[in-house]
Amino acid sequence: MIVIVVAVIVGLLLAGVIPGLHSSSGSGNGSPTATSYSESEPVAQTAADHMGGTWTTFFAGGADSTTSVTLPNLTSQFLGSDCPLIDTPSTSPTLSAYTGAYSTGLMTGWIFGLYSTSPSALMILMVEDGQATLLGEVTASTCVGDFSDVTALTATSVVDSTTAAGAVASAAASFVSANPTASSSVVLTPGFSFSFGSYSETIYPDWIVTYSSCGVDATSGTGTQFNATVNATNGQVLGTTGPTSVSCGANGALGFPAGGGGALSSGPSPIPTSLRSLPRRVG
Repeated sequence: MIVIVVAVIVGLLLAGVIPGLHSSSGSGNGSPTATSYSESEPVAQTAADHMGGTWTTFFAGGADSTTSVTLPNLTSQFLGSDCPLIDTPSTSPTLSAYTGAYSTGLMTGWIFGLYSTSPSALMILMVEDGQATLLGEVTASTCVGDFSDVTALTATSVVDSTTAAGAVASAAASFVSANPTASSSVVLTPGFSFSFGSYSETIYPDWIVTYSSCGVDATSGTGTQFNATVNATNGQVLGTTGPTSVSCGANGALGFPAGGGGALSSGPSPIPTSLRSLPRRVG
C-alpha cells in the first residue's frame, strides 16, 4: 500500500539509509531554530491547506544532524511504481547543521506525510525555520488507500516530541554523557483504530527516538546508538535499546537496529506490505 511506502521512505530518509542523502561542509540555511513537533505540525498543515483540499497528518519525523544534509529527490524512490511522486522541488532542500542539545526533542528539520480524501492524494512536506517546502505529491486516486482507520496526528492529539525525549532521558543519560555531540531523530509512526464485526482494536501511534554517533554520510566504521519507543498518546516508554555499538555503513546515520521492534527496522525488506503489518500496541 502506498501509504506505507511513503511512511517508510520518509523514515528511512531521516535515518540516512536512502541513497543520495549527502552531508556538506556548509551550514545549509544558516543557523536554524530547532522546533518541537507541536510547533512544526501546524506549519505543515497550513501549507498543505493553502494548496487546496483538506489535509491530515498521518506520519512525521524530525532530525538534528551534526553536518548539513542535502535531501535526495524522492522521485527516484518511486521509479517503476504505478504511483509516481510529482511536484518535487527543482532543487534539493537542505537540512542545516545543528550543534545544540540533540536530546531535547527539538529538531532542526521535520518531514510530514499528509493525506487528503477530497481530492484523494498524499503529500510530503519539509518544515525548517518555520517554512514549509513541498517534497512531492501522489495524486492518482487509485494510489491512495483507505485512511478511515488512520489516527489523525495533530499538534495536540499526541504528546509532543519534547515529552517523548524527556521520557527517555534517564535511559539515554549514559549515551548523552559519552556523546556530547551526536545526530538524532524522532519518528512518529501511524496509529489505527478499526472494527470488524464485534471485534475492535486500537493501535496507538509511537515515537521512535534515536541518537547516533555515526556521521550522516558514513559508509564504514562503527558508532554508538541509543533507541527508544514511546507511546505517543500517553508518553509511556515502551522499550529502550542501547547504548550499543552499530555499523555506521549498514544502518546509516540514524539507522534503527534490526529487529528493534519499530515500524522502520533496518533489514533486507524494510517496507511492510500492508498497514496491518505494522507493530500493534494495544491498550
